[in-house]
Amino acid sequence: MLEVLTPATNTRLTLLGTLKSELGISDTSQDALLSALIDQASGAIMDYCGRPFAKETYKETVPGYGSNRLLLSRTPIVSVASVVADSEVIVDYSVENPEAGILYRKVGWRWTPPLGWNVTYYPMPGQEELLFAVTYTAGYVLPGDTGTRTLPQAVERACIELVKAWFLGRDRDPALTGQRIGDLQVSYDPAQAWPPIVERLLAPYRRVV
Repeated sequence: MLEVLTPATNTRLTLLGTLKSELGISDTSQDALLSALIDQASGAIMDYCGRPFAKETYKETVPGYGSNRLLLSRTPIVSVASVVADSEVIVDYSVENPEAGILYRKVGWRWTPPLGWNVTYYPMPGQEELLFAVTYTAGYVLPGDTGTRTLPQAVERACIELVKAWFLGRDRDPALTGQRIGDLQVSYDPAQAWPPIVERLLAPYRRVV
């Protein structure tokens, strides 16, 4: 179970000024449109990757599987405020892998299956109870946020390329599949919503459940 305690105030994956420089636009006539496209592209990228990118604070309750590692769903982990299990405050852990969302504990994280009954009690794997309540901050410092930016350059580039494709293709007839200009033949794939480079850039950051 995941609860957002402190939501991000900014979720844009690039800045208006950066985008305008890419497009060679110096006036403000397109600012409203470009800002809307940045918001839409940022949201589409988060949906495609199955994760938020902005830094937020969460309370997540997760099961234990009896191993030394506890897995959190939001990454990269920036800091952990507390880990509590059955009112016990746990402090003997470390953040082993911020990018993977892993907390390590030498004595292990207790296995939390419910118990069934058949002459005697027995554990029921695959139905582990949500025991460990972790309050933590995870995510990246986005362009324009206070502090040193940590968002990977590839994610910002993907956002820029997506907005550019939408902006430059906004006046093209969606039914048009190709056109010839002199000796140049240009083809359009109406089924290709995103430029291929966007998907390639985002591949390392995508989560498929």
